[in-house]
Amino acid sequence: MKKSNSRRSSIKILDLVNKKGILDFKKEIASKQNNIYFEARKLDKLNKIEYRIRKSPRLPSVPDSRPYKNYLDKNFRSLSTQFLNLSKDAILVIPNKPYANIYQFAIRSSDREWLALFRRVAKNVKKGQYISTHGHGVSYLHVRLESNPKYYKAF
Repeated sequence: MKKSNSRRSSIKILDLVNKKGILDFKKEIASKQNNIYFEARKLDKLNKIEYRIRKSPRLPSVPDSRPYKNYLDKNFRSLSTQFLNLSKDAILVIPNKPYANIYQFAIRSSDREWLALFRRVAKNVKKGQYISTHGHGVSYLHVRLESNPKYYKAF
């Protein structure tokens, strides 16, 4: 992971499947304060993403799994699952245990859960997509992968 002076960081997608790289990312998230979300820019030709960790006082702190119950029930043996959102223009990747946001996930999940989620993200993300854990709409950690970002602030 490479830090820059503008509070942006970058990570190679391969680091999201590499155990050390993704656990370093977990430590970075856990070192922040609650009510944060992660967002990343498009993948570049070097298979890198540029990301920011943003504060949001409105993020939920109590998880509500009801919106994703059907997906969780179908994949109860997995540590994570993915599916299309209702409008079918984004892939959502979620942990199978309830966490309200990325910070809670970083401090409460096992390394195995963290690895499973981000390996699934790395496997599903395509060049030109945006990645975000913005969670104002649903009180359950979900990683959005989409070409036309719905919840994304400009860098």
